[in-house]
Formats: sequence, structure tokens, C-alpha cells
Amino acid sequence: MHIAFLSDPHVSHYGGRVGALRTGRRKVVQEHDDWVGVWKDGGWRIERRKPSALRREVTLRLIDENGELHGVRSGNAETALIDALLELQRGRCATFHAGLAEHFPDAAAIREGLAHDPTNVNLRFCAAALEVRRAEPDWVVVLGDLTDDSVGFGLILEGLRPFFEAGRLLCIPGNHDLYSTPPLWTPNALRKTEREKRELWGGFAAKLGQPASGMFVRELGEGAVVAFLDSCYPPRLSFSASGLVPMKQLNEVAEELEVFSSEGTLRLVCLHHHVVNLPPMGLGRAPWQPGMRLRNAEQVLPALLGMKLGAVLNGHRHVGYQFKPAGGPLFVSVPSCSLGCRSSGDPYYITLDVAGGRLRSVGEQPISLLEGMGYAWG
Repeated sequence: MHIAFLSDPHVSHYGGRVGALRTGRRKVVQEHDDWVGVWKDGGWRIERRKPSALRREVTLRLIDENGELHGVRSGNAETALIDALLELQRGRCATFHAGLAEHFPDAAAIREGLAHDPTNVNLRFCAAALEVRRAEPDWVVVLGDLTDDSVGFGLILEGLRPFFEAGRLLCIPGNHDLYSTPPLWTPNALRKTEREKRELWGGFAAKLGQPASGMFVRELGEGAVVAFLDSCYPPRLSFSASGLVPMKQLNEVAEELEVFSSEGTLRLVCLHHHVVNLPPMGLGRAPWQPGMRLRNAEQVLPALLGMKLGAVLNGHRHVGYQFKPAGGPLFVSVPSCSLGCRSSGDPYYITLDVAGGRLRSVGEQPISLLEGMGYAWG
């Protein structure tokens, strides 16, 4: 039996990213005397920054109908800059999540779209989904951050439809799926509270036949049993993506898995946040990492070590790595199937080969349409 593990697709309205903080620019723009309009159509607009003694080159920006920034271009040829932004705008409109879900693209259409918009996470997810469809695993598991801001669950279901229809698609939420929308990067009208996001997730989970929150356990066959933890409990600190697994939930998992304690049973645990860190940063538990860590990793790790697990899988970090402590399970961090892997570039997903209640192999599966495209912040 082959199980495919994907993580962090981050699908969104048009394939841009609400939380792409590394761009160094706010994702929401306001009316400002420094900028003047040069083009407008259907709510989208291009604006030019007014020149000054310190700014000689032309700077243009592309903004959608919701006030979100999609691109900034600078140079000396304004016409060429406008053409580049119009090309970007056409590509983004063609990758609206609902449109892609209604007419799921084939490999040629994905390749053509990526040629014009290589960081588009919606197209990148479509490429990953197409690769998984071709591989035909027995189960598909998505380890959180399916969406960038609770928009696009329909595209996830369409991309992975063969597994959804067969009842062999399992998903857990990530912080982007559940935590309140960051106020500085999203227009007021589009922001969602944690309660609103949990309601949206609940509707999606119901379609999969899963509970809306908390842990649950599934038998997959071939002696494999998977326990899913909900680590998406936000801190009081704003802008943090850190998580927490309640000890009550861990105790419930231990009790549930006791039913499957016989020889010839492979017990797996999946959660969004990482329990152990990538090797260069120190192994054993997740140390202080502002905004990213599992806040009670020191308690979670020994609890998992006592459950006689075969493997623990997580997403969240966009970094792929494996670590096996002496006498413990294999810890596997799965990178983003759309954005890629920060440590090695190109996106990939993980497969587990299971037979007779034993883990036979762990494989990194490249995504052919995204090879050579590296890691993209969006």
C-alpha cells in the first residue's frame, strides 16, 4: 500500500499569497497621494508612483478589486512595465480558484500558465495534484495549510477528486486554514475570524467524513493505523503561527491506539506543526522559534515516544527532513507541495510504502511540472 503525504498547498483567490511577508511589501494598499492611476478594468488597476528627486525610474504596481497588491515593477520604459503587469493580471484572473475547480487544467495548460506566472500557488497545486493522480496512491493525506486564508477548498477537492470520491482523502487543518486573518495584509472586507474559519473548515471536513476539530483515528488497511492531531491552537500573541497539542488530546490518542497494539500493526501520527527541528538547528524538540514552533513540544515529544509509533509526519515548515531518535519513531517533515522546500528548492511530496503492518520505505516524489522552479514565496 502506498500513502501519499502532501502539505501546505496554500491555494488562494488568484494564486497570490496573503501571508508572503518576505516580499517586504504590504499586501494591502491604500489610497495615497504618492500614487496615481494609469489603468483600470473590472476593479483591477495599475498605479504609478509619482516621481521625485530621489526616484528617477518609473515604478508601477498592480492591485486587484479587493485592494491586494499583486506585483510591483520598476524601470525606465513605462509601456513595457504596463505590458508586464497586464500580462500578470491576465494570468491571475485565469487562475481564480473557482474557475480552476470548474475546469481543472491539464498538464499543457498548467505549463503555459506557469511560464507567465511561475510563483502562482494555485497553478503549482494543480501541478502537484496532477502528479499525485498519475501516481495513483492508495491514500492521500494533506497535512495542513490547504488554503492561504480559508479560500479555495473546492480547488483542493477537485484537484484530488479521484481520492475524494473513493473516500481515501484525509486532511488536517493548518494555521492558515484556522487562525484569524492577519490585519495588515488583507482588506477589512476579506478578513475572517478564527470562528468563521473553523466553520468553513467544518463544512470541508464534513465532505470528507471527518470531525470538524480535535483528534481522530483511521484504519487504512495493510495493518496501518493513522492518528490525526489538531495542533492549531493559536497563542494570544498576534501574527504568530505557532501551535499546541492539548495533553488531553494526546491521552485520547494513546488510548485509541492501544486498540491497535498487536504485532503487525504500523501506527502513524500526523499533525501540522513540527515536533522536532531540522538537523542544522538541533534535534530532539522544537526550540524557540518566533511564530512557528509547537509551544509544548517538550511535553508532546516524550508522549509520542511512548506510543510505539512507526512514524510521525508534519508540514508547516516548508522544509523536508527526517529524524529517527534511538528507540523512537521516524519523524518526517513534509515540504510545501506548491511553494517547494526551503532547504532543497523544488516542491515534492512524501510517500510511505506499507505492507504487512511494516513501513517498507519512505520516498521523496518530485513534481515533474515544477522541476527546476525552486522555492517560491509567491
